[in-house]
Amino acid sequence: MLEPGEVWAGDPVTIEDRPAHGVTIAQAFRAYMTEPQLLPGLVAIEGLPDDLRETLAERLPQRR
Repeated sequence: MLEPGEVWAGDPVTIEDRPAHGVTIAQAFRAYMTEPQLLPGLVAIEGLPDDLRETLAERLPQRR
């Protein structure tokens, strides 16, 4: 987001940057909520935002 504000139906939206890692919010959500087996792979992706990596890592199963 470049400027905070409201977005309405019909407003133009321009993608300014697309991360190279290719992880979508939908994939991260699925891993976090219903498919924890995806978490290790997501946490290992280089370029993932630190806050997202930390949130996902908190859900990793604890190894004994």
